Amino acid sequence: MKDRIIIVCVVALVLINSLFVYWQYQVDARNVTIEQVQLEEEMQQKQERVEWVSNLLERQQSMLTSILSDYKGNAYSSDVDRIAEQQLIATEYQLMLLQLIAQQNVLMIELLAGG
Repeated sequence: MKDRIIIVCVVALVLINSLFVYWQYQVDARNVTIEQVQLEEEMQQKQERVEWVSNLLERQQSMLTSILSDYKGNAYSSDVDRIAEQQLIATEYQLMLLQLIAQQNVLMIELLAGG
């Protein structure tokens, strides 16, 4: 009789241990799935940021080309008679370019900060 009780207890312990191992496997598999979903979401967000930055850089490059073209046209046109006028025009365009650089700096800081 004692042998049967011992056998039943051992079998019960083996079953409990097997259930625990199975349960732990399920929890681990669920955690891996959750981590995969989170990584995929992070990758999607990073890809969206990269596309946004790429588009922004294209627009800024176009803006820069336009600013330089406008500057050459304005600063060296036949309407400008004095060096002081050229210097004023140059200063105005320098301020526009400095604003563009400041915007790019803010963007780089945001990207480096992960936002």
